Amino acid sequence: MFNKLGQMADMMRQAGQMREAMKQASESLERLKVTGESAGGKVSVTLTGKMEVDSVKIDPSLVGTIPVNELEGLVFYAINDALTRVRTEAANRMAHLTGGMDIPGMDQLMGGGSR
Repeated sequence: MFNKLGQMADMMRQAGQMREAMKQASESLERLKVTGESAGGKVSVTLTGKMEVDSVKIDPSLVGTIPVNELEGLVFYAINDALTRVRTEAANRMAHLTGGMDIPGMDQLMGGGSR
């Protein structure tokens, strides 16, 4: 009986440590900024770790020299590049933190999965 109580206490301690680690990871992701690019860097989009657009930059040399639909496509590709990069960085940070443990809901925290 006392052995089971000791195991339960260990589990509670580990759960508390995991909660604190997750809090730190969440705060770290809030500070994360990742930039995606297209057209060799002439179009860039920076996202935060919360998957929010922080900035969009378009080289002035593109404005008026290519059709609008092509410019829209370049912005589209830069956004997707940034999304891929921020998800990869978030996954790497979480994997490091959790030691590769599969934690339910983690993919949604990192902007993946269904909402």
